Amino acid sequence: MRALRVAGVLIGATAAAGCGWQDAREDRLRSVPLPDMSRSDQTVQDQARARHGAVAQALEGGAGDDVLGAAFGQLGMLFHAADYLDAAEPAYVNAEQLLPGDPRWPYYLGHVHRAAGELDRTRGGALREQVIFQAEFRLRVAT
Repeated sequence: MRALRVAGVLIGATAAAGCGWQDAREDRLRSVPLPDMSRSDQTVQDQARARHGAVAQALEGGAGDDVLGAAFGQLGMLFHAADYLDAAEPAYVNAEQLLPGDPRWPYYLGHVHRAAGELDRTRGGALREQVIFQAEFRLRVAT
């Protein structure tokens, strides 16, 4: 089975033609390999492969930060729900980097850190989420 290597973010070999490409975002994005999903049922495995593929397509297609951030976030949420916290964490980090104003990613990242017992990291994410929430609240009240 051939795996894709996309801008150093997804692990594996290059595509059949051996052609790679570079993306200016490569340096700031974390690797999000597809974990061993053997303990999950086939439906979850299929969803994980599909969402992982959506991230690869977004990277290969040069999608904007909004599309790529949403793809990473969706991948993180699937890993999180299936209890693959080590895989969810870098996906959420990437989503937060690409969509810094979206309060979901620091919020979910805080839950991952809490579940992993990393409470010192949780406070930072919760604080970022609180600041974003307060800013959005003030904006909505003002309009």
